[in-house]
Amino acid sequence: MPDKLIYIKRSTPFVHDQINSEAMKEQLSMTKRSIGSYFPSKNSPTIGTGLTPAEQDLLMPIQLTMVKTHPDYHKTFKEFFININTDIPGGFKGRELNIGLEDNTKALSATNMPVALMDYIRWKHAIGYPNTAISPEAAKGNPTVEYYQEDPVRVAENNYKNVGLDDDALAEYLKAKEQPEQVNMLLSVLKGYIRKQSGRPPVSIARTTPEERVILLKEIVMSRPEKFYEAAKDPNLKKRYLIEELLGTGLLSRIGNSIVDVEDSNKPLGNTVVEVLTMLSNPKEAERLQRLKASYDEKKGNKVIA
Repeated sequence: MPDKLIYIKRSTPFVHDQINSEAMKEQLSMTKRSIGSYFPSKNSPTIGTGLTPAEQDLLMPIQLTMVKTHPDYHKTFKEFFININTDIPGGFKGRELNIGLEDNTKALSATNMPVALMDYIRWKHAIGYPNTAISPEAAKGNPTVEYYQEDPVRVAENNYKNVGLDDDALAEYLKAKEQPEQVNMLLSVLKGYIRKQSGRPPVSIARTTPEERVILLKEIVMSRPEKFYEAAKDPNLKKRYLIEELLGTGLLSRIGNSIVDVEDSNKPLGNTVVEVLTMLSNPKEAERLQRLKASYDEKKGNKVIA
Protein backbone atom coordinates (compact mmCIF):
# COMPACT_ATOMS: atom_id res chain seq x y z
CA MET A 1 0.00 0.00 0.00
CA PRO A 2 1.55 3.33 -1.01
CA ASP A 3 0.17 5.38 1.90
CA LYS A 4 2.78 6.27 4.53
CA LEU A 5 1.52 8.47 7.34
CA ILE A 6 3.72 10.66 9.53
CA TYR A 7 2.76 13.31 12.07
CA ILE A 8 4.18 16.77 12.68
CA LYS A 9 3.60 17.62 16.32
CA ARG A 10 4.13 20.63 18.50
CA SER A 11 6.87 20.44 21.10
CA THR A 12 4.66 21.36 24.04
CA PRO A 13 5.76 22.86 27.36
CA PHE A 14 6.13 20.43 30.26
CA VAL A 15 2.79 21.50 31.75
CA HIS A 16 0.96 20.26 28.65
CA ASP A 17 2.43 16.80 29.15
CA GLN A 18 0.52 16.64 32.44
CA ILE A 19 -2.88 17.31 30.85
CA ASN A 20 -4.98 14.20 31.41
CA SER A 21 -8.64 15.14 30.98
CA GLU A 22 -10.14 14.52 27.55
CA ALA A 23 -11.76 17.97 27.58
CA MET A 24 -8.42 19.70 28.14
CA LYS A 25 -6.74 17.57 25.48
CA GLU A 26 -9.46 18.49 23.01
CA GLN A 27 -9.09 22.17 23.89
CA LEU A 28 -5.33 21.98 23.33
CA SER A 29 -5.85 20.29 19.96
CA MET A 30 -7.96 23.24 18.79
CA THR A 31 -5.31 25.87 19.52
CA LYS A 32 -3.66 27.34 16.43
CA ARG A 33 -0.01 27.28 15.46
CA SER A 34 1.46 26.86 12.01
CA ILE A 35 4.65 26.59 10.00
CA GLY A 36 4.81 29.38 7.43
CA SER A 37 7.59 30.82 5.32
CA TYR A 38 11.11 30.84 6.73
CA PHE A 39 14.76 31.28 5.83
CA PRO A 40 16.86 28.11 6.23
CA SER A 41 19.43 30.14 8.22
CA LYS A 42 19.86 33.71 9.41
CA ASN A 43 22.34 34.41 6.61
CA SER A 44 20.26 32.85 3.83
CA PRO A 45 18.62 35.23 1.32
CA THR A 46 16.50 32.41 -0.15
CA ILE A 47 13.06 31.37 1.13
CA GLY A 48 13.17 27.86 2.59
CA THR A 49 11.45 24.97 0.85
CA GLY A 50 12.89 21.90 2.55
CA LEU A 51 13.12 20.32 -0.91
CA THR A 52 16.36 19.33 -2.58
CA PRO A 53 17.05 20.98 -5.96
CA ALA A 54 16.17 17.70 -7.68
CA GLU A 55 12.86 17.50 -5.76
CA GLN A 56 12.08 21.10 -6.67
CA ASP A 57 12.65 20.42 -10.35
CA LEU A 58 10.55 17.25 -10.26
CA LEU A 59 7.63 18.27 -8.05
CA MET A 60 7.06 22.01 -8.22
CA PRO A 61 6.19 22.32 -11.94
CA ILE A 62 3.43 19.77 -11.30
CA GLN A 63 2.22 21.53 -8.14
CA LEU A 64 2.27 24.95 -9.83
CA THR A 65 0.97 23.58 -13.16
CA MET A 66 3.66 25.60 -14.86
CA VAL A 67 6.78 24.55 -16.74
CA LYS A 68 10.11 25.81 -15.46
CA THR A 69 10.72 27.74 -18.67
CA HIS A 70 7.61 29.86 -18.17
CA PRO A 71 8.62 33.53 -17.63
CA ASP A 72 6.59 33.71 -14.39
CA TYR A 73 7.78 30.39 -12.98
CA HIS A 74 10.37 31.68 -10.48
CA LYS A 75 8.01 34.42 -9.27
CA THR A 76 5.18 31.91 -8.78
CA PHE A 77 7.57 29.45 -7.10
CA LYS A 78 8.70 32.11 -4.60
CA GLU A 79 5.15 33.27 -3.88
CA PHE A 80 4.11 29.67 -3.20
CA PHE A 81 6.68 29.28 -0.41
CA ILE A 82 6.06 32.78 0.94
CA ASN A 83 2.37 31.96 1.32
CA ILE A 84 2.58 28.33 2.41
CA ASN A 85 1.05 27.78 5.84
CA THR A 86 0.73 24.38 7.48
CA ASP A 87 -1.48 24.28 10.59
CA ILE A 88 -0.11 22.09 13.39
CA PRO A 89 -2.82 21.32 15.97
CA GLY A 90 -1.84 20.82 19.59
CA GLY A 91 -2.61 17.63 21.46
CA PHE A 92 -1.69 14.03 20.83
CA LYS A 93 -2.19 13.67 17.09
CA GLY A 94 -0.68 16.81 15.55
CA ARG A 95 -0.81 17.19 11.75
CA GLU A 96 -1.17 14.01 9.72
CA LEU A 97 0.60 13.96 6.37
CA ASN A 98 0.69 11.19 3.79
CA ILE A 99 4.26 11.08 2.46
CA GLY A 100 3.93 7.74 0.65
CA LEU A 101 5.25 7.13 -2.86
CA GLU A 102 3.70 4.92 -5.49
CA ASP A 103 6.32 2.36 -4.43
CA ASN A 104 7.72 3.02 -0.97
CA THR A 105 10.54 0.54 -1.49
CA LYS A 106 12.03 2.83 -4.14
CA ALA A 107 13.32 6.41 -4.18
CA LEU A 108 11.34 9.38 -5.42
CA SER A 109 11.58 9.71 -9.20
CA ALA A 110 9.57 10.73 -12.26
CA THR A 111 8.19 7.18 -12.33
CA ASN A 112 7.68 6.94 -8.56
CA MET A 113 5.79 10.02 -7.44
CA PRO A 114 4.12 10.98 -4.14
CA VAL A 115 0.55 9.74 -3.77
CA ALA A 116 -0.41 13.03 -2.07
CA LEU A 117 1.81 15.68 -3.65
CA MET A 118 0.88 18.63 -1.42
CA ASP A 119 1.27 16.52 1.73
CA TYR A 120 4.76 15.56 0.56
CA ILE A 121 5.68 19.20 -0.11
CA ARG A 122 4.26 20.29 3.28
CA TRP A 123 6.25 17.52 4.97
CA LYS A 124 9.58 18.49 3.40
CA HIS A 125 8.88 22.17 4.11
CA ALA A 126 8.00 21.40 7.76
CA ILE A 127 11.07 19.29 8.50
CA GLY A 128 13.24 21.84 6.70
CA TYR A 129 12.16 24.48 9.22
CA PRO A 130 15.20 25.10 11.47
CA ASN A 131 13.20 24.58 14.69
CA THR A 132 11.69 21.25 13.67
CA ALA A 133 13.29 18.11 15.11
CA ILE A 134 13.45 14.95 13.03
CA SER A 135 12.14 12.74 15.88
CA PRO A 136 10.61 12.90 19.38
CA GLU A 137 13.98 11.88 20.82
CA ALA A 138 15.73 14.79 19.10
CA ALA A 139 13.09 17.20 20.43
CA LYS A 140 13.20 16.02 24.03
CA GLY A 141 14.77 18.55 26.38
CA ASN A 142 15.67 20.98 23.59
CA PRO A 143 13.98 24.35 24.31
CA THR A 144 14.69 25.65 20.78
CA VAL A 145 12.52 22.97 19.15
CA GLU A 146 9.00 24.09 18.24
CA TYR A 147 7.87 21.04 16.26
CA TYR A 148 8.96 17.47 15.70
CA GLN A 149 8.23 14.62 13.31
CA GLU A 150 6.80 11.34 14.57
CA ASP A 151 6.88 8.26 12.38
CA PRO A 152 4.45 5.61 13.73
CA VAL A 153 6.53 2.77 12.25
CA ARG A 154 9.65 3.99 14.03
CA VAL A 155 7.69 4.53 17.27
CA ALA A 156 6.45 0.93 17.12
CA GLU A 157 9.98 -0.35 16.48
CA ASN A 158 11.34 1.70 19.40
CA ASN A 159 8.54 0.49 21.67
CA TYR A 160 9.40 -3.11 20.76
CA LYS A 161 13.06 -2.50 21.55
CA ASN A 162 12.10 -0.84 24.84
CA VAL A 163 10.08 -3.89 25.85
CA GLY A 164 13.21 -5.99 25.41
CA LEU A 165 15.29 -3.50 27.39
CA ASP A 166 12.70 -3.42 30.18
CA ASP A 167 12.79 -7.20 30.39
CA ASP A 168 16.60 -7.27 30.47
CA ALA A 169 16.71 -4.60 33.19
CA LEU A 170 14.14 -6.47 35.28
CA ALA A 171 16.13 -9.70 34.95
CA GLU A 172 19.26 -7.93 36.24
CA TYR A 173 17.25 -6.40 39.09
CA LEU A 174 15.93 -9.79 40.19
CA LYS A 175 19.52 -11.03 40.44
CA ALA A 176 20.78 -7.92 42.24
CA LYS A 177 17.99 -7.62 44.82
CA GLU A 178 19.20 -10.76 46.59
CA GLN A 179 22.71 -9.30 47.00
CA PRO A 180 22.77 -6.38 49.49
CA GLU A 181 26.28 -5.34 48.41
CA GLN A 182 25.21 -5.21 44.75
CA VAL A 183 22.13 -3.17 45.70
CA ASN A 184 24.32 -0.68 47.58
CA MET A 185 26.74 -0.32 44.69
CA LEU A 186 24.00 0.17 42.12
CA LEU A 187 22.15 2.72 44.27
CA SER A 188 25.38 4.63 44.85
CA VAL A 189 26.24 5.01 41.17
CA LEU A 190 22.58 5.64 40.21
CA LYS A 191 21.63 7.95 43.07
CA GLY A 192 21.09 10.82 40.64
CA TYR A 193 18.06 8.91 39.30
CA ILE A 194 16.36 8.40 42.66
CA ARG A 195 12.96 10.09 42.48
CA LYS A 196 12.79 13.28 44.53
CA GLN A 197 9.63 13.81 46.55
CA SER A 198 8.16 17.30 46.78
CA GLY A 199 8.76 18.95 50.13
CA ARG A 200 11.21 16.29 51.33
CA PRO A 201 15.03 16.32 51.42
CA PRO A 202 16.93 14.06 49.01
CA VAL A 203 17.12 10.42 50.05
CA SER A 204 20.21 9.47 52.08
CA ILE A 205 21.11 5.94 51.05
CA ALA A 206 23.16 5.43 54.22
CA ARG A 207 20.07 6.08 56.36
CA THR A 208 17.79 3.63 54.55
CA THR A 209 17.09 0.04 55.52
CA PRO A 210 18.04 -2.86 53.22
CA GLU A 211 14.36 -3.25 52.31
CA GLU A 212 14.03 0.46 51.45
CA ARG A 213 17.12 0.23 49.23
CA VAL A 214 15.60 -2.61 47.23
CA ILE A 215 12.44 -0.51 46.75
CA LEU A 216 14.49 2.51 45.64
CA LEU A 217 16.39 0.34 43.17
CA LYS A 218 13.12 -1.07 41.77
CA GLU A 219 11.86 2.50 41.20
CA ILE A 220 15.00 3.26 39.16
CA VAL A 221 14.52 0.05 37.15
CA MET A 222 10.98 1.14 36.29
CA SER A 223 11.76 4.79 35.52
CA ARG A 224 15.18 4.49 33.86
CA PRO A 225 15.67 0.88 32.74
CA GLU A 226 18.37 1.85 30.25
CA LYS A 227 20.52 3.51 32.95
CA PHE A 228 19.99 0.65 35.39
CA TYR A 229 20.90 -2.00 32.82
CA GLU A 230 24.00 -0.06 31.77
CA ALA A 231 25.18 0.12 35.39
CA ALA A 232 24.27 -3.48 36.23
CA LYS A 233 26.30 -4.79 33.27
CA ASP A 234 29.23 -2.41 33.79
CA PRO A 235 32.39 -4.45 34.46
CA ASN A 236 33.76 -1.41 36.33
CA LEU A 237 30.78 -1.09 38.67
CA LYS A 238 32.81 -1.85 41.79
CA LYS A 239 35.44 0.75 40.85
CA ARG A 240 32.77 3.37 40.10
CA TYR A 241 31.23 2.58 43.48
CA LEU A 242 34.60 3.10 45.15
CA ILE A 243 34.93 6.56 43.62
CA GLU A 244 31.39 7.49 44.72
CA GLU A 245 32.24 6.29 48.22
CA LEU A 246 35.50 8.25 48.26
CA LEU A 247 33.51 11.33 47.31
CA GLY A 248 30.95 10.57 50.00
CA THR A 249 33.57 10.28 52.72
CA GLY A 250 35.41 13.42 51.61
CA LEU A 251 38.62 11.69 50.53
CA LEU A 252 37.86 12.96 47.05
CA SER A 253 36.10 16.27 46.57
CA ARG A 254 34.62 18.37 43.77
CA ILE A 255 36.26 21.75 43.35
CA GLY A 256 34.89 23.68 40.41
CA ASN A 257 34.72 21.25 37.50
CA SER A 258 37.37 18.92 38.91
CA ILE A 259 37.35 15.92 41.22
CA VAL A 260 40.44 16.26 43.43
CA ASP A 261 42.49 14.09 45.80
CA VAL A 262 42.07 15.87 49.16
CA GLU A 263 45.05 14.08 50.76
CA ASP A 264 47.34 15.12 47.90
CA SER A 265 46.96 18.91 48.05
CA ASN A 266 43.70 18.75 46.09
CA LYS A 267 45.40 17.28 43.03
CA PRO A 268 42.89 17.16 40.13
CA LEU A 269 42.13 13.61 38.99
CA GLY A 270 39.52 14.38 36.31
CA ASN A 271 36.26 16.18 35.68
CA THR A 272 33.97 13.15 35.79
CA VAL A 273 33.77 9.83 37.62
CA VAL A 274 34.67 8.08 34.35
CA GLU A 275 37.79 10.25 33.96
CA VAL A 276 38.84 9.57 37.57
CA LEU A 277 38.22 5.86 37.06
CA THR A 278 40.45 5.89 33.98
CA MET A 279 43.22 7.70 35.83
CA LEU A 280 43.13 5.45 38.90
CA SER A 281 43.17 2.36 36.66
CA ASN A 282 46.58 3.43 35.35
CA PRO A 283 49.32 1.24 36.90
CA LYS A 284 51.28 4.44 37.60
CA GLU A 285 48.51 5.46 40.02
CA ALA A 286 48.53 2.15 41.95
CA GLU A 287 50.10 3.75 45.03
CA ARG A 288 47.47 6.53 45.10
CA LEU A 289 44.68 3.97 44.71
CA GLN A 290 45.98 1.82 47.57
CA ARG A 291 46.32 4.91 49.81
CA LEU A 292 42.76 5.99 49.06
CA LYS A 293 41.45 2.49 49.77
CA ALA A 294 43.34 2.37 53.08
CA SER A 295 41.99 5.79 54.10
CA TYR A 296 38.48 4.70 53.17
CA ASP A 297 38.93 1.48 55.17
CA GLU A 298 39.98 3.53 58.19
CA LYS A 299 37.04 5.93 57.91
CA LYS A 300 34.51 3.14 57.42
CA GLY A 301 35.89 0.80 60.04
CA ASN A 302 37.51 -1.89 57.92
CA LYS A 303 34.77 -1.93 55.27
CA VAL A 304 37.13 -2.79 52.44
CA ILE A 305 36.29 -2.33 48.76
CA ALA A 306 38.46 -4.67 46.68
